[in-house]
Amino acid sequence: MLIYRKIKYRFLIIWFSLKWIPAVNLGDDIIYKGDVYTIYNGISPLSWNVQKKSDKSICLVPKNECRKVRSLKNYLHGFFSGYHFYNTSWYDIWVNEGIKDWMRECQIFK
Repeated sequence: MLIYRKIKYRFLIIWFSLKWIPAVNLGDDIIYKGDVYTIYNGISPLSWNVQKKSDKSICLVPKNECRKVRSLKNYLHGFFSGYHFYNTSWYDIWVNEGIKDWMRECQIFK
């Protein structure tokens, strides 16, 4: 029975991780006002701390004015960020307890 729960949650993690691909995540390259930046901090709910690719300058930019760079590298990064997050933070809990209602309210699902 435990093996089925483990398999179930592995597939669920893959499904959840696929949803991270189009989302903007930490470490992603984004375009803001025509320049390419890398997100290195997202602690503010309305803005990203980013580093400009060309001159390495650091600034704070509004989240709603950014868009993700469409590249295979960025898409793979999004998937593996989600996969790592769910595997290291939630997999063991889900196998032992399942997904509880309080977990759904934690805003961990994209």
